[in-house]
Amino acid sequence: MPLAKITAACSVLSPIEFLQVIGKSDDLVGNEGEAERIGAGKAYRCSFDDPKGKYGRSAELFVAAIPGNQPPRTTIDKLAKECKQPVTQLPGIGEQALWCGIPTDGPDLNILVTVGKRSHGETRVATLYMNETRTDVYASLAKLMADRL
Repeated sequence: MPLAKITAACSVLSPIEFLQVIGKSDDLVGNEGEAERIGAGKAYRCSFDDPKGKYGRSAELFVAAIPGNQPPRTTIDKLAKECKQPVTQLPGIGEQALWCGIPTDGPDLNILVTVGKRSHGETRVATLYMNETRTDVYASLAKLMADRL
């Protein structure tokens, strides 16, 4: 069910849900970052971290909420510019959803999964950066995020 008001990224996808979908039982905590203004809207950030600090970041989620009725395609097309080809569209999830690999140096998060839709008078876009895993997982994560946007 969509959130009436987005005030944090960690409420769109929790570390526990993330772990359930990717099929791991690691110990992760969600650390909400500072909200940033983007035009008339706000962007929220949640990083999924190992509470003991032994491992690097497992994922990072950004959620933008922009007042108005602008299609999310503009934002998602900008994000897709980060992608290495091919970009895989995920039809039927939100208004637009896709995933792709992104160029990294070393062990950085190398997959981008993004979904957007208009909801509660806002254009909402959630973007998850994560490590590569089974491709069916990306659609499951996009669907979970879309349901909250």
